[in-house]
Amino acid sequence: VQGLHVGVDTAGCVVVSDAGHLVGTLGVDNLIVIQSGDATLVATKDREGEVKKLVDAIKAAGLGRFL
Repeated sequence: VQGLHVGVDTAGCVVVSDAGHLVGTLGVDNLIVIQSGDATLVATKDREGEVKKLVDAIKAAGLGRFL
């Protein structure tokens, strides 16, 4: 965990957020949650190698400014 995080019944998660931004999780496990600026990524840990697919989809949607 890097940043402010409060988790209830949460296990095995990677949580990263900007200073002053709180991330709350409830009843989840093995997630990656990354909040940076105006964008938030949520993925299961077992699919972390596929993040490039999401980045490509974001660019294709004309939303590259959020990357």
